[in-house]
Amino acid sequence: MAAARANTPSPGNLLKILGVEKVFFSSHNGGATGKLENLNLPNNDTQTIRTWLASHAVDLVIIGPENPLNDGIVDQLTADGVKVFGPQKAAARLEGSKAFAKAFMQKYDIPTASYKM
Repeated sequence: MAAARANTPSPGNLLKILGVEKVFFSSHNGGATGKLENLNLPNNDTQTIRTWLASHAVDLVIIGPENPLNDGIVDQLTADGVKVFGPQKAAARLEGSKAFAKAFMQKYDIPTASYKM
């Protein structure tokens, strides 16, 4: 459940409140204006992102898409000394693999619907 109050700040005001100077999107985001900037990296792969981060001062990286998480981008950026919000590769398997998630839930007696593979 998500809830919002009438006086919840807009994204732009939230950035100001948090002291965020700039938000970069490695790929295109249609709402990027002002403090929000599209990088449109040519390959938008882990190595391209790592190379860009190595030459820019970024305080925190938040990984959105599932595939880079499953490929271990958080582990790689952490090893590079970058602060990252997102699960490491091992934990991302819970979201990225239904079979793994179901086996994990069954092993630890976590209630879940039955399934067949």
